[in-house]
Amino acid sequence: MILFGASAGAVMVSQYGAILSNPEYRRLYPLTEEPRLPLRAVRAMVVDDAPLVPENFDGLRIRLLMANYLDDSVLFPDEKLSRQYNQIPFMTAAYPRTILTAGTDDGFPADMRLAAQQLQQHGVEGYYFHTDEATYGKTRHGHMSALDRDNGAARAAFGHVVAFIGRR
Repeated sequence: MILFGASAGAVMVSQYGAILSNPEYRRLYPLTEEPRLPLRAVRAMVVDDAPLVPENFDGLRIRLLMANYLDDSVLFPDEKLSRQYNQIPFMTAAYPRTILTAGTDDGFPADMRLAAQQLQQHGVEGYYFHTDEATYGKTRHGHMSALDRDNGAARAAFGHVVAFIGRR
């Protein structure tokens, strides 16, 4: 199985990978039953431009969006929710192999780089593909879904995703 998510979907895919691979992270969630998908069934994950690190949320718009998503306060964020939301510290050697992508203009490249570094530190095949600004200019959050107005960045990203998935 390949798990693929973009934006908020990428957050959920990334968190699900941590739930499946790390019992400590799994305990942070009051799930009513164990996940039915076994970790061994996940062949790869694609995390496209996920805001993962609450401390990196810069600007009122993203803070309002995330406070709404987490049902939290903009001014006084709940540390427990932030810990639960950010699964990067819980990515271990058991985490599924993952390719990460991000827009370079208004996306979350710092979070994707951090996640890729965490995976690599644990020996997990983690790859961060970013569109080169010199070649494609700045790419927007969600650029992979904009094939109809693509300047080549989405096709390049999809090419890397397909190649990554095809390995193994």
